[in-house]
Amino acid sequence: TKWDGEDLKPLWQYLRETADVRKWRPMNCIAAFPASPDPKHSKRLREAFQAAVANDKQGKNYTYPVPVDAAVVDRFREILAGREELCVYDEEMQASNTVHFMCNHQER
Repeated sequence: TKWDGEDLKPLWQYLRETADVRKWRPMNCIAAFPASPDPKHSKRLREAFQAAVANDKQGKNYTYPVPVDAAVVDRFREILAGREELCVYDEEMQASNTVHFMCNHQER
């Protein structure tokens, strides 16, 4: 389908009615994708994120940049930038045929 120059409202409405709709706000949350669909991996991500937020509030110092093979907690801590929410590509989203990430360009 070619949408060039067309009104996109019908497309957005269709997606909101048929897809798994998420409104992730990148200024408020960090997107995270578990290693597998197993719920324990989502849980591990959430626990690591909470530990990173707690360490950040304690003012724990880190050496930057954090190595790519560093612990997940340290890698989260490096990219927090004041965000205190984690948006996880969870089991429900993984099972969906279509996922739509809503965006309001006026919210920045």
